[in-house]
Amino acid sequence: MATKKATEITSSDVLKYRVTIEFLSRLLGTAPNDPRIYADYIIGKAIDEKLRQARSAEDKAAIEQLRKARTDHELTQLPAAVNMELLEDESVPQSVKDALSGNSNGDSEDTKGKTVFRGNKSGLLMPGYMVKGFYKEAAKAMADFAQPTSRIDKWLYVAEADIPLMRGGKQLTREDTYELTRPLRTEDQYGVSRTCLAVSEAIDPPGVQLTFSVMVLPKGFVQKSDSGKFGKDAVKKWTEYGCFTGLGQWRNANNGAFRIVEFEEQPVEWNDALNLRIAALSTIPESWPRPVENIKA
Repeated sequence: MATKKATEITSSDVLKYRVTIEFLSRLLGTAPNDPRIYADYIIGKAIDEKLRQARSAEDKAAIEQLRKARTDHELTQLPAAVNMELLEDESVPQSVKDALSGNSNGDSEDTKGKTVFRGNKSGLLMPGYMVKGFYKEAAKAMADFAQPTSRIDKWLYVAEADIPLMRGGKQLTREDTYELTRPLRTEDQYGVSRTCLAVSEAIDPPGVQLTFSVMVLPKGFVQKSDSGKFGKDAVKKWTEYGCFTGLGQWRNANNGAFRIVEFEEQPVEWNDALNLRIAALSTIPESWPRPVENIKA
């Protein structure tokens, strides 16, 4: 991959930063353990909004296909899917199968509400879109230009689709996690306050790292644009915001906070940025339905 010095960057290039962060506090999983929550609420809510905006039957069919693709993507990263071979093995005790499928207490509401880390056969993952979401939150809190979240959506991308959670050069597994139970105060539609228990997989921080690439498309940094503030200093400061609010669940209790271990500028040519992105997205299994292009806005 061809890299360039910062002084050689032109509007046809892409700014790329290689970032390694290390967690300073406990990290909590964010994925609902119950697959029905994905299909019925999280993904469904986003897709239903697209359906309301669809102008034709063709658009609606394409959006429904996209719903299935996204659902399949997420479900393959839940514990039960990753451990499907064990779940089908008759020699594995039922208690182990229940634990892997998130059903150790039968079909209780406590089990349904548990949040876990996404993962694959190799170990635990952090989705790239969650890191991009962090940058949107950081820019909104710290940027001095208008509509920061909209501009992050357009011009800043995390190259990797899935980022492995590492410690000491090895990807973490569920054996590295433990279960954290905490009280959660909620308020219903009538203003009645209730207290329930929230359960999450958790990882203690020593040595837990993520390494990923942040790419800024040309219009996000060229000086002739009215938003030429996506340079190294800005992106690094947004990353440093992770000391104040990090990644994962329960961030307002200082969970998921992190610091920068490495922040290296590696400008690349447009074609190299495309290849990097394509390589990351090519990890999607061939069995997943491909999103249909040409969905009208």
